Amino acid sequence: MQQVYPQLFKRLKLFSALSEAEIMKIINAPENGVEDYEIKNTIFHEGDIGEYMYIVMQGMVEIYIGGEYSDRHGKRDTCIATIQEGEFFGENAALTQQPTRRTAAARAARHTKVFKIHKKYVLEAAKHATDMGGRYPPDEIRDTILKIPMFNGLSRDEIHNVRDWASIVEYKSGSFIYKSGNLADGIFVVLSGRIELLNLDDKGNPVVMASEGPGEYFGEVALLPKGRGKHNHFARTTADCRLIKIPKDIFMNLINRDATLIDKIKIVQNLRNLKIKKPGSKSSPAT
Repeated sequence: MQQVYPQLFKRLKLFSALSEAEIMKIINAPENGVEDYEIKNTIFHEGDIGEYMYIVMQGMVEIYIGGEYSDRHGKRDTCIATIQEGEFFGENAALTQQPTRRTAAARAARHTKVFKIHKKYVLEAAKHATDMGGRYPPDEIRDTILKIPMFNGLSRDEIHNVRDWASIVEYKSGSFIYKSGNLADGIFVVLSGRIELLNLDDKGNPVVMASEGPGEYFGEVALLPKGRGKHNHFARTTADCRLIKIPKDIFMNLINRDATLIDKIKIVQNLRNLKIKKPGSKSSPAT
């Protein structure tokens, strides 16, 4: 087994205040130890209960989000960070008393050795550490965007760019988010609540075209290459809503860089069209 030295721990803020004897206690604890991973081997999955944190002794680790359902939904994961030799990862879940699920996954980017540390030792060390917070905490905007097929496959820089410019907006039930004829200044993703997309029939009565809930998006049609730049329908909340708003310029840049986004959007539009309640129809609005 590879020898583990206290200096590996002393360089990290979390353990820097511990004595050499305290560090040796961590190194020699039966719950802790060296693990070996070949390239692409998974160290932990997104959603796993986190019982350990890890220090990279050799090799490199990728932290990624969004690939847990790749086989079933054709999604690709997105790498949000790389961890080099001498750095640590997995501490977010290990720094909590209660069982906590991982918000990202980790895998070896090449042949890698890590030293895993049970959370009880992490929590004890944290009592003596200062300026010790998780580096990859849950992020409502980022994590929601990564679960939307339209955005799956974006590069790490693109995800960060969307995250940096997007904002969360709130609407009370019955509020109009936009009306037909309004200039489109972005697209929206539902975080919580529900919205409906409306049009008017020949008599001026509202007709529900679609109803969108958490994880679904709307408002993109006006921003597509053949769009008018103005909304051709109404969007109204049917419950108190929290929405992610992605600015027009950011969305347009994504479309210009990746033509496949338009194909993904068209698939969603076709599904919506199949659910549209036609004027005079007695069928219920699509939900």
